[in-house]
Amino acid sequence: MRIWILTVLLVTCFGTAFAGTVHLRSGTVDFESVLVGDGPVHLEGGRHFSFDGFAQLAFMKSADCGFECPPRETVDLGMTVAGNDLEGVVEMAGNIYPDVGGPISSSSMSITISGMGFAPRLQQAQIVKKIFPVKLVGQFIHYESIPLAPAIENLVARARAIVTWTKYDEDSWSISHLTYKIGP
Repeated sequence: MRIWILTVLLVTCFGTAFAGTVHLRSGTVDFESVLVGDGPVHLEGGRHFSFDGFAQLAFMKSADCGFECPPRETVDLGMTVAGNDLEGVVEMAGNIYPDVGGPISSSSMSITISGMGFAPRLQQAQIVKKIFPVKLVGQFIHYESIPLAPAIENLVARARAIVTWTKYDEDSWSISHLTYKIGP
């Protein structure tokens, strides 16, 4: 009986978290430098979800190829950015969350992208673009009517990594631009 009363009291006071899934349909995450990891982020998906913001200091696994990378080397194209390093505005189901990731915001986002690629073979071209499939997962955490009960929205998408390779010297490459494009 005491456990039941305690459970009812906890649910009444703190609420429960709603876990929904947002299937992203379009958008981009764009990095002019894999060494710095800063760039604009735009995402759109189901449940009338959109995010416009900026990634700062994203952890780019491909940073090793920001300088010299030998031909045909396997490259981890993954990246992660979260919290205060991913600030912006979310619009979802008619609600606007204007300060996502802000220093005193009650809402935040995280994005993790995973996938592998490889450096191009040596060739005459100075710049080569390659496209590789990647997967995006993330979360949008926000608070609704009960301030102690977060709503957690899971973000999922198929995407492509568009990697721009620039010749570093005569026998190696560097990644000069990396764009993740959401969609089939």
